[in-house]
Amino acid sequence: MRLMLMLVLAAGEWLQVTLPTLGNPNTIGADDEEHGDDDFNPAATATSSSLTYEMAGMFTPYAVGKQGPTQSTRKLGTSVGWEQKCERHRQQERSSLHGLQRQLANPSLSINDRRRVEVQLVETLKGMYKRQQEALINDEIEREQKRCMSMRLEQSDMGKARLKRQFHSEREQYRGQIERIKEECSMALAATMAKFNMLR
Repeated sequence: MRLMLMLVLAAGEWLQVTLPTLGNPNTIGADDEEHGDDDFNPAATATSSSLTYEMAGMFTPYAVGKQGPTQSTRKLGTSVGWEQKCERHRQQERSSLHGLQRQLANPSLSINDRRRVEVQLVETLKGMYKRQQEALINDEIEREQKRCMSMRLEQSDMGKARLKRQFHSEREQYRGQIERIKEECSMALAATMAKFNMLR
């Protein structure tokens, strides 16, 4: 017979379970007599169980420092700040584009509150469009650095001429894409501001 630690998820506790040894059934009794309960080593079993769970990508209480505490390892009564976390999540949801649009759909919203939400929605759109354009420009900067590196590594004049034509075509393509998206963002922002009567 051998002892094994098993995790009871409902209680969050580890229990010692006696399991029969696989092999010849006639040797089970002899194995019990040869290896009693006094030979059980909890530390060795814990280490073996920890390695088994870690190899399987599962949580083990012996790696709390690496994987972080969970409900099964946290002491009862420990403050985890669920209310603060939920409030931050609700605040992020309210300030998101979807949350602002949902607030505007509320017919009971007062005039002042509606104007405040409209201004906040326009500012959110401005930030979103700005980040989108900055991402496109940063991608083009990275591509330009790779083009310069390829030109320096190319030795033959024919190869440099070919790369020059290729890179010129790519620059025109991405420049047109950036300008088109910039214009679309400006038109979408202007349409939203016109909808809220913010254009003068």
